[in-house]
Amino acid sequence: MQRPKTGLVMLRSPILTPFALALGLALSLDVARASAGRDGVCPTECDACDDGICRIECAPGSTCAQEIVTCPGGMDCEVACTGEAACHSATIVGPIGHELAVECRGAASCSEVVLSSGSDLELTCAGKDACGSATLYCGSGSCENIAIE
Repeated sequence: MQRPKTGLVMLRSPILTPFALALGLALSLDVARASAGRDGVCPTECDACDDGICRIECAPGSTCAQEIVTCPGGMDCEVACTGEAACHSATIVGPIGHELAVECRGAASCSEVVLSSGSDLELTCAGKDACGSATLYCGSGSCENIAIE
């Protein structure tokens, strides 16, 4: 053993105590949780989180139509409006400084929707009048990724 001037003892080989093993396991779990969302927790606004991206699912009969759908801050957000009028007349607000991707699939799925992105906005529209009369606010980013199928 060597004794440094600070009074701490340095060991040449590591000793794995139960505390060290538990700490290692806790750190491994934290790394695994980090892919769920910020601080390792998937925010309640999200239906799921994957690789730090919040995913919100809106289908016919969901609470998205004619409502304000707000993505949590601190992470990119994807909103899927799937089915007839799933997000009709909704306002979808993206996170400031992060990307917002909205996929509208189905007749009038995003008709009269208002999209407000804090950074880049990506929008995909597929279906009869899927994005009819939609209003886009692109924030500080780009609105170049707009696809109407």
